[in-house]
Amino acid sequence: MGKVSFVFFGFCLFLATSAWAQPHVIHIQSPWTSDSDIVNENHYLLGDFCSPTENDSCRMTPEGDGWFSFTINASFDSIGSHWMLSLQTESTSWNLHPFVDSLFAGGTTEIWVFTTEISYEVSLSPPSSSSSEITSSSSAFVDDSKRIYFKSPWGSRLVPQMIWGGDTLAMQVATGDTSLCGWFFVTLEKTSVSSVMPVYFKSSATNQTFPIEGTVDVAPVLSQNSQVFVDGMDASSEANSAQLGIGVCFDSTHIIRFRNPWSNTIPSMIVGKDTVHMEAIPGYCGWYQTKYTSTTVMNRVFFKQIIGREIYTASGLVAGAPIVLDSLMSISDSIWIKPYPYPSGLPVLSTAFPGGLAECSRNLAVMVFDWLGELEKDNVTDPDFGIGSDECGGGSVAMTGMVQNSLGANGLPVRNDASFPSECTAANDLNGWFIADTIKKGYTNATCRDIEMTLDDEGFWVADMDEDEAAGKVGFFPIDDFQYLDSDSTIENPKWDSVAGKDWQGKHNYSFSMKVQAEFRYVKGQYFEFRGDDDVWVFIDERLVVDLGGKHAALEGSVNLDTIGRTTGDTLVEGRTYSFHIFYAERSRPGSNFMMRTTMDLQTERTYYPQKMNTAANLIQYEIWQIVKGKSLTCDYSKILTTETTLAASDFMLTGGALSEKGVTLTEGLNYGGITIDSGYTGFTVDTAAIILNRSLAPGIYCLHFSLASDPSLYDEIYFTIPEYPLPTIAFADSSWIEIPGDVVTTTLGEWAATPYPVNVGIFYMGATCSICNEELQLSTPDSLIFLDSLQHEITSIVLENGRATFWVMSRHGVENASFTVSGMTISNMLSWQNITLREPPVPTLETAGMYDRNGDGVADSLYLNYSRSLSGKDSPDSLFWQFGDSLVHSENRNALNSAKMGKSSLSFTSNAFTKAVFTGMQENPYSGDVTTWFTYVPTEGADSGKSVPFEVTGRIQDKVGPILLSASVVLRKNDVVALTLSFSESLEANEIPFDSLFEYHFWRSGKQMDGVFHSISGGRYDEHYRYEILYSARVGEVPSVGDSVRFVPGVGRDLSGNSPHLYNPWVRIVGEQKVIVESTTLTTLTPSNTSDPASPSVSPLRVELD
Repeated sequence: MGKVSFVFFGFCLFLATSAWAQPHVIHIQSPWTSDSDIVNENHYLLGDFCSPTENDSCRMTPEGDGWFSFTINASFDSIGSHWMLSLQTESTSWNLHPFVDSLFAGGTTEIWVFTTEISYEVSLSPPSSSSSEITSSSSAFVDDSKRIYFKSPWGSRLVPQMIWGGDTLAMQVATGDTSLCGWFFVTLEKTSVSSVMPVYFKSSATNQTFPIEGTVDVAPVLSQNSQVFVDGMDASSEANSAQLGIGVCFDSTHIIRFRNPWSNTIPSMIVGKDTVHMEAIPGYCGWYQTKYTSTTVMNRVFFKQIIGREIYTASGLVAGAPIVLDSLMSISDSIWIKPYPYPSGLPVLSTAFPGGLAECSRNLAVMVFDWLGELEKDNVTDPDFGIGSDECGGGSVAMTGMVQNSLGANGLPVRNDASFPSECTAANDLNGWFIADTIKKGYTNATCRDIEMTLDDEGFWVADMDEDEAAGKVGFFPIDDFQYLDSDSTIENPKWDSVAGKDWQGKHNYSFSMKVQAEFRYVKGQYFEFRGDDDVWVFIDERLVVDLGGKHAALEGSVNLDTIGRTTGDTLVEGRTYSFHIFYAERSRPGSNFMMRTTMDLQTERTYYPQKMNTAANLIQYEIWQIVKGKSLTCDYSKILTTETTLAASDFMLTGGALSEKGVTLTEGLNYGGITIDSGYTGFTVDTAAIILNRSLAPGIYCLHFSLASDPSLYDEIYFTIPEYPLPTIAFADSSWIEIPGDVVTTTLGEWAATPYPVNVGIFYMGATCSICNEELQLSTPDSLIFLDSLQHEITSIVLENGRATFWVMSRHGVENASFTVSGMTISNMLSWQNITLREPPVPTLETAGMYDRNGDGVADSLYLNYSRSLSGKDSPDSLFWQFGDSLVHSENRNALNSAKMGKSSLSFTSNAFTKAVFTGMQENPYSGDVTTWFTYVPTEGADSGKSVPFEVTGRIQDKVGPILLSASVVLRKNDVVALTLSFSESLEANEIPFDSLFEYHFWRSGKQMDGVFHSISGGRYDEHYRYEILYSARVGEVPSVGDSVRFVPGVGRDLSGNSPHLYNPWVRIVGEQKVIVESTTLTTLTPSNTSDPASPSVSPLRVELD
């Protein structure tokens, strides 16, 4: 048998007092009843209720049949909410760690806990009582029951449910019989089985059912048998009296991995009644895991601190619902849970490592003072160091009472002169042990060092530098390298000595003192222990709590922070920050040991901190300050130092919400419409109301991380939440954009059908016009109304721009009492325009109008208009005005209109050019022109009855002119690549048509004109498809060059109005860089008497006389 390994979750001194007069008795069934060796071992119940130094007091009393009992001498009121128990034997331990207060919930004082290795159940009755019997989950059952078996089609990790009438029954895993692998069951009383039993089965994680439709009647088989089998893998959905086959055995093991959001302790996982211990994952700093096994669906979990009261839920580090794991458990045995933004954000679940590591260790800055304590340097030593065993104690006994119970005004220990122990003759200068001596040029015998602390599996921060010969650990010697005072190694340290300790230790710099200064936030259950030699004093809240003075071997001291101040009534207040000091002196060789272990979240006293400037609910405002110490050591936090406080220039990073995990760096000034970084980066303001008003950040939890620009290791964070935005509202507006009140409007829209009437809609957010709202509005009508955009295209929706939208409503024929609605998915209200009556117009209306290009040169030259009825008699038009492509307004009188009639109801106008220049359309948006036709009619009723009244019919001229090329140029690139840039007369529709299919070429090679295409190697479409750049390679084949011509392939590709290039669209000459090739050279000799080359008459050399 191995030695018992005790696990403690706190350190408490317990005394039998009258306050504990009401004991609590716990009976536990051994989880190892199936192992005769383990069940016969001593069982120990460990936790906050048992002294860790008295092992026998933790031993449970055997009661027979695998049962053990233990009495906790504490009233229910005194049981802390963080008390946990751990059940162990001499060779193993139970995986679960329940909270004591949850076991004794309801005020009971005696309980029986039925256990397995993976679960437990609490009963108020002993096992001999019928009320405490636990139903077995094996396949055996009593004769007077009926059992329904179901083989699940939804995998081996989810327990299905059976639906019978209005009841949903959780099924159990058929265990103990491998022939039932993959089967689940429900046990019913025989009397509850009816003559008709239609049931169906449902996945516990999804809405999937079996059968997909309908039910399975299991009554006929159950009436003749004690069990029925429904195979969910069989599409027939039949009930059978015999098992059809074996499925996949239920896998109840799940590994839950959680990134710890707490820096002061480790997490535990809470599943139902279970509190499950978690362990660190090697190689994944800050992550903890537990292997949890359950034969029921483990789908909801919380996490809780081992020390402290905080929990982590589906809402983050606040009270909330449990984290639901169903969906991932159905597909994976491993789930990773990560707070984002870290540490208080919402949980992000995944089946693979999601990234993000926390600290595996932390460094605690300490100040070390070197003293000359050995005799090797001219017999000169510092007083009180290098002492013998008879000068201030020795052996394994501490010399208590050497310092006063409180720190002095300078924050250092004060020698207790009033009652100093007479046995200690070598501590006369104790008041100076932790004050630096100036040696030379301002340098002192003090230096900064870091002590590394790691978080162990029990939630303790540990720094262990004890000597251990077997492990090769020589002990604690932090300043062996302090041989020189300056960084350039030019000023020797006269205090440094390198002397031998024990044979296996080697030489070291003995005789030093050390000051550790930090702060922590107190929570109940915190504990601190220390082991070291020689003198050690620990002060919390400047009060002495560990007194291990004198020269001695490595001694231990500890303190339960809950007990500080009990005798004086001055206990620590939970949530408050307190100071923490260790003063340590190594005064005699050969040993030097240092070990500290604590659940306190120790932080170096801050020299970089935010200062709150505003308390308004929606305003988070801070200035950021730093303490500048001049030339003093950065690890020196003494009260005697003169320091200067100044605003600190900082870097700012925002994470959370819908931002990327890497975060966004914030700049000076306004960010995201509500986060202002002060000038000089020395503060910030977060105006959540402005962010909500501007809708500039997605709802969620955000973390603003800021760090000192000159030292990023100094940082802080604040968190803020952007709630779900209130939905904006919409309203109709008049022609001046003044809001028309009410969601229902009955104002007259217009008089005539076939005439479009404009409708304005504005959007409002939090009481103001929302210029940044660009929601899409849905337009609908139960009548024959139609909706048009500004180009007279029919639409069913429109997008707000800058908070406004205008569309047109019309009816092609008369309507009475019609209506339409305007709504949106992200709009809180719906608008309705009702009681719309539009009469049939008294004159012909324009149905279609189009502008064409007959010869394909890109200049409009033909206008065609078609009306709803014959343009004759009293329906003959008086005049017509139209505009297309430029600022020129064309007008036509009655005679011109009569000449332009084409058939009974159409007009056609032609010209060489209706525009002054090429115009085929626009970039980015389709184009249309305007046309107005004037008629005269005589009303038969109303105020104008019998009079001639002008009537205006307006419409839009659709663009029917196809695109053309405007320019083409080539640029020579490296590696024989040619870039051809083509500019168009208008934007093309987005397309993926190959470049080789869009364009055709005329080119001249070897004096011959050729037609065809060049084969491109790549290209790009730019400027809203208004410009293309196409790349060609001479290594592939012929390439375009200066002097060649290019145009669109007719009928291929379309502009934004749907027009394809004309059959006769023009060719464009290619200009640009010309590649020049020297094909041959000739060498000609020239002399003063012969200065010309007869073979090159076109070149006349010029003779230049030289001086």
